[in-house]
Amino acid sequence: MEENETAQHGFEDAEEKAKRAAFIKKTEMKHRSTIFMIVASVVEIIVTLVIMVGLYILAAWLIYKVFKSASPLPFQIAYPLIFILGMILGFIVYKRIMRFGIDKFNLRDKLRPDIADHYLTRKEWKDKNNRK
Repeated sequence: MEENETAQHGFEDAEEKAKRAAFIKKTEMKHRSTIFMIVASVVEIIVTLVIMVGLYILAAWLIYKVFKSASPLPFQIAYPLIFILGMILGFIVYKRIMRFGIDKFNLRDKLRPDIADHYLTRKEWKDKNNRK
């Protein structure tokens, strides 16, 4: 009788340890994912600002030095277009940087699946969804 209780108690301890390990792994994954998203957001902001500043400098150089325009009108017309182009290029470059970082540092299994899947290429995304 005592052996049966000891075996039952050992089984419960093993089950409890497995639950605790799964909980710790899930918590660590949430923590890593949160840190990754904060860093990714900061990287996106910096990359987008750098691209926008570069595009503004390029546009000003082209308009005032190359085309020798004395009027501010061409730059005023180009201003919103540069802003939109900078945002789009910033998103594209950011996604490629994050995809590179995830692959280089093997972060796919350390992040939540929904976050890791966000940085898949179209081909990878289609392959993953077709397997389901």
